[in-house]
Amino acid sequence: MDTDFVAVFRIDQLVKNYPDRSSERQSIEDIEKCIQICRAACQLVPQDDPDYPDWLYWLSFYISERFESTGEISHAQEAVQEVRHALSITDQGHADYPKYLEHISHVLSRLYHEANDTNSLDEAIQFNEQVISIISEGHWLRQDALFDRSLLLSHRYRSKGTVADLNESISLGEQTLREASNDDATVPYVLLSMAEILHTKYGRTNSSLDLEKAIEFAKKANEELRSDDPDKKICFKLLSKLLLSQSRLSGSYESAEQAVKYAEQAVEHFEGNAIDECRYAFCYVTAMLEKYKMQIHDRMKDKSPVDEIDEIIEIGLIATAILPDGHPTKSPLWLALGGLYDCKLARVADVDRLHGGQAFQEACALSSQSYVRCLTTPRAKPMERIQAVMGLLNTGLAIDSRVTAGMLGILLIEEFQGENFSLEDKQYWASEVLGLATDTAAAMMTYERVRTQKYPEVSHLEMGWLALATLSRGRDVDESNSELGKTSSNAHIKLIDQICHGLELAITSGAEPHAIQITEEDIHRGEGIIDDVVNDILGLAELDYFLSVHPRSDILEAARSGPIVVLNLSVKSYEGCDIFIITQSHLKVFNLEKVDKDEIRDWALSGDKIWSQQYLTWLWDTTINPIMDALGFTQPPDNDDWPHVTWIPTGVMSKFPFHASGRYECGGHDTVMDRVVSSYGTTVQTLVASRLQGPVVSTPVETLLVAMSNTPGHSTLPHAANEVCEIEKIIKCTSVNAAQVRGNKEDIKSRLSNCNIFHFAGHGYTDYVDPSKSHLCLEDRSSPLSVAELFDLNLAQGAHFLAYLSACGTGRVREEKFLDESIHLISAFQVLGFRHVIARLTYQVIRDESMTDKSISRGLHKATKRVRDEWLAEYARRSLDIRAEKILSAEEGTSNFNLQGIGDDSREGRDILPLEDDWSESSPPPWIAYVHYGV
Repeated sequence: MDTDFVAVFRIDQLVKNYPDRSSERQSIEDIEKCIQICRAACQLVPQDDPDYPDWLYWLSFYISERFESTGEISHAQEAVQEVRHALSITDQGHADYPKYLEHISHVLSRLYHEANDTNSLDEAIQFNEQVISIISEGHWLRQDALFDRSLLLSHRYRSKGTVADLNESISLGEQTLREASNDDATVPYVLLSMAEILHTKYGRTNSSLDLEKAIEFAKKANEELRSDDPDKKICFKLLSKLLLSQSRLSGSYESAEQAVKYAEQAVEHFEGNAIDECRYAFCYVTAMLEKYKMQIHDRMKDKSPVDEIDEIIEIGLIATAILPDGHPTKSPLWLALGGLYDCKLARVADVDRLHGGQAFQEACALSSQSYVRCLTTPRAKPMERIQAVMGLLNTGLAIDSRVTAGMLGILLIEEFQGENFSLEDKQYWASEVLGLATDTAAAMMTYERVRTQKYPEVSHLEMGWLALATLSRGRDVDESNSELGKTSSNAHIKLIDQICHGLELAITSGAEPHAIQITEEDIHRGEGIIDDVVNDILGLAELDYFLSVHPRSDILEAARSGPIVVLNLSVKSYEGCDIFIITQSHLKVFNLEKVDKDEIRDWALSGDKIWSQQYLTWLWDTTINPIMDALGFTQPPDNDDWPHVTWIPTGVMSKFPFHASGRYECGGHDTVMDRVVSSYGTTVQTLVASRLQGPVVSTPVETLLVAMSNTPGHSTLPHAANEVCEIEKIIKCTSVNAAQVRGNKEDIKSRLSNCNIFHFAGHGYTDYVDPSKSHLCLEDRSSPLSVAELFDLNLAQGAHFLAYLSACGTGRVREEKFLDESIHLISAFQVLGFRHVIARLTYQVIRDESMTDKSISRGLHKATKRVRDEWLAEYARRSLDIRAEKILSAEEGTSNFNLQGIGDDSREGRDILPLEDDWSESSPPPWIAYVHYGV
């Protein structure tokens, strides 16, 4: 067979059989024939023949087509090998070189999807970049290459979570849609891809607009695709995913049912290999899981029978048996199975659960085993493994295994550190790990509470919060010691593997009792295990820096200026609120069993209701009054000698104003403010670190003052300038240099590094979706001073004493996903290195008592208490006036006002008569917002 004949044969057999996107995929028999022809041609054509690289390309192409039909990884690897050969013998200036690059990029991308091999994805992106760099604007491949880049970057975002990839991916996809003509056959496929990318973006932003646009694109693609198009099933699968997200966002059960129907259609339209079929089975399983979850959450009467749940579980188990280890669908499928077993648990009768019945025990065991198998699946993503840990924390595992699982989750958080992630990325991942720190601490407290002779170490309890705080502020391990970093990283990975293996062995071997209650057997069996795990974690070199723990002696010494109170509540699987009181002489731990976790969560999500009189009374009765009794602070102090308490609330508790709690409907001193001076901290460890630095010089050197009376896009603050001028007068009495600057970002940033006091009177903004974008509003509306930029300043080593933010919105975190690990402007300035951060202050106390740690908290307390007393007096006066007016109206017969309660015994002895209704939630008392963060 001569070369000319081969060329003719090539045209006849290959070009005519070239698979058009709009046609059905070729049969495996036809593909095998084409492979045979190409192999024969590669043997017959001399390697120095100009056509030889193209024959290698076509051989690779049809081998990749066989891979698409069979799902065999080895076929994709062979396809890559052949096209690599073609590239190696082709000059970069050859007309076909971009085509070879585009093909190898595509095959590597598919290899990533099947094998979850991130190296293949990185290489695919590199080859795609080469294509774009060497082809001209008008080249037929350029538009395809740009859109391929959009898809590749979206894949890398899903793999690594870097937001820059997501943003570029969306931009390129939008460009492709703009430039495509209406009759372009590729438009439906571009729409599908854009819908997928926007859905990925929605997963980060939680923006309904992103989700609605994604659904719009997917439905439009569904309309334009022919009913027999091979990609129709892909469209159904994507619509199922999108509607599941819509169901979770809106709470719509109808959307969940529609998602199930689309998933069923996707399965019905499927034709292909067993591996791909498992993907569609996974889509169906997750849709049914969401449906079951909504039935349980909404307490629906018409719930799916347990037998139906078992059928869906069976589908998932079959798929896990088919999928090879390392396949990207396998670990999330195990996660879904864990969720299905949890749903089955919820359906088990209460009687069976209370008596530890067989059905409950079995579901507990299988749920735990599913989560552990997710942990141990090769190439499971870090976030999937953390979600598995959180699933384990909420199962019926024995308490020692729950604690061990929590410690594993803390180790896994460290995987999100590093230069590959921006601060925005890290804060996003920190927010996604909702409740891990609080659940782990609650499990450890529960475990140690049974061991009456030992309290848990504070450093152990706070490991999760410290890890998340470090992740949130973007602090990386010192790169100067690279060898130490490599050694620590290896030890880190090894320890994770050891813990995973230990959990797997305990659970799957039947050694795990899955107890509902903690038994003596659990305690004895767990003796030493938790300590060993914790010590191993703390022994890692990078984590010693990462967590920055302090010994108990330092922690006790930190309470010299007053008790430290840690409040921890797990809103998922543990009862009551754990209280950890630290004094200079001892540690005390107890549990407030009457605190209802569901009630706490409802209050936390109630918006401004947490400022209401009803809430402050409830908080006092259920939580704060028992703590005051335990501390011995039952009356106001004598001789103006105020005790100082530092509150360190964790998780959902971090939203609440403990300093303002109390009973205000009658006279007396049943309020926090009448008994102690309050401050807040983020963790005990950071508080200890600040106090160990020793006393601060009493008179700072520089003060930076910023007044924003007029801020573009915000209401006018007419008193801001006067406020700053008055403060400047007071500060000058202390021989401190004070500098006023305009609201220019660069001016402020340049002076922040050297100032000791920073006073900002203006508007602040809290971004509920991405806290790193929370900012102080400046004169240039398009260039505010964000949390991310503040962290970039690296001020932590400076002698920064006080940041005063007289700004609106600086301390609110409303989004539920951030309730557990709140990040806002106040805490951001404390992390930056400011010793004190407050939201209101009278500087006269600083002038009179000098610039000390004590003067800050006392000054704020004195000012707040005065404003509160004045406000309550006015409140009482208005109350009496309104009551008098209503009584007169009733006597004149002009009102049906109910006089019940006026003058009866229940009102006797009160100094303050309340209004008939709670004080306004829309306009809460101003004194509640006065808060102090710091030492």
